[in-house]
Amino acid sequence: MIPALIRKFCLATLLEKGDFEGIKKDFLMHGNIETTIGDSSYIISEATPPADIIKVLNHYGIISPQSPIPDSRITNNERPPEVVVWGTGKATREFFYVEDAAEAIVLAMERYNKSDPVNIGAGFEIPIKELVELIVELTGFKGRIIWDKSKPDGQPRRMLDTSKAEQEFGFKAKTDFSEGLKKTVDWYKKSL
Repeated sequence: MIPALIRKFCLATLLEKGDFEGIKKDFLMHGNIETTIGDSSYIISEATPPADIIKVLNHYGIISPQSPIPDSRITNNERPPEVVVWGTGKATREFFYVEDAAEAIVLAMERYNKSDPVNIGAGFEIPIKELVELIVELTGFKGRIIWDKSKPDGQPRRMLDTSKAEQEFGFKAKTDFSEGLKKTVDWYKKSL
């Protein structure tokens, strides 16, 4: 979820700036260059015109003010793009920074020799709405978020009890969620 949201808001920020070369680079770097919308197929390449890029972004929920907007909403060429996010944002999730996950796995291999499963995780949950707000801040997106409440939130809560990992092999996640998210967004931006 986090990688998809980071990418979505980074693409929206590039669209906001009119950086179609950056958008093309993102699509080419990730290998998803062909998108089918209805009966039409769009291939993102160095030669793809901005109008086709806008159609593809719109398909993925990054709505440009230069394109017709779904649900018969009025367009306004002066407003920034809008990003559609599924659900209400009320569900909570636990996210685990990769360096912490690697440390937990190494500690478990070195210190845990039982057949019982052990949950590893951050021991922290965040509402999806707050996650999106943090990503918006970190990516610099200035547009509006549209919560598509017709799409499911999924399970209301997802957080693991990680106390056994701490008891059995001394693991407790160290990376602050905001700091881990910032590192991830910065890494993604540098990759562009």
